[in-house]
Amino acid sequence: MPTPPTRKRRDFGRLLRDLRKRARLSVVELAELLRVGKSTLQKWESGHSNPAWAQVEVWLSHCNATQQEAEEVSNLWEMIPRSSPRTSLKLPDDTPRDFKEHARREQWAPVILTVSSIHIPGLLQTELLAQGQHRGVNSESAVAARMARQACLTRDQPANYRAIIDESVFMRLLGDLNGDVDAAVEQLRKIERLAERPNVGIYVHKVRDGAIKGSLATGCTIIGDPDDDTSWSAYLETSTGGSLMDNQDVVQHLRTAFNTAAKAALEPAESVAWIRKCREDLSSHENTEVDHRQL
Repeated sequence: MPTPPTRKRRDFGRLLRDLRKRARLSVVELAELLRVGKSTLQKWESGHSNPAWAQVEVWLSHCNATQQEAEEVSNLWEMIPRSSPRTSLKLPDDTPRDFKEHARREQWAPVILTVSSIHIPGLLQTELLAQGQHRGVNSESAVAARMARQACLTRDQPANYRAIIDESVFMRLLGDLNGDVDAAVEQLRKIERLAERPNVGIYVHKVRDGAIKGSLATGCTIIGDPDDDTSWSAYLETSTGGSLMDNQDVVQHLRTAFNTAAKAALEPAESVAWIRKCREDLSSHENTEVDHRQL
């Protein structure tokens, strides 16, 4: 239900509207740039609801707001009640443009659907695993950004997150961590902890059921708002990086493929039990090795 338009909300919405009109952007045009529906943007301008700060930043950018105007918007935004935290994700300068945009949208998306057949999804990774995947000049800032992105799962109104992870990802985990059993155990434990949250569902795709096929094979993350059919997008991972997909027909096809793949995978409760067994087996293996060394 929309929030009653208090005076502060109306002032904030009026300021956003004035910036849009000055930039000669129609409601439809700016809504498309922000990847939201026309009605959503109209609610923001009328003060019946307010956008997340990440969306405000994009609004200011497209409307060429001055520093003074940006400060005025910021001050008003700080004064109105809201459920979305003020976060501005800092990504390394060499982050690909498509991924930067995907990460920005991820901060406020109500739904996040991920398929991975290569590695543990970034939103589930421990810092140690993230460090192993980011090596280079900007590795420290890249790892920090990955950890910061995970806040979308634990914020006041967290994203509804569903992840399909191929069994082979877990089979490679120890190698990905250079044989560090403790680190692998902690990574599995983190997934178990997150899976306890009502907004997180983990689906393990068993190797016996064949490889994940089609457009989901190399990895894909789909984000959007169930109440806004125009808000959906998908980030497709490729051997050379990744690409952001906004075509709604294509994204709808990916959403359907995700649902089909989820039905073929282990149910969340089974998946967590399977992951727990993997963790216990790793711990048992480590203890056995220690016992042998002591003999």
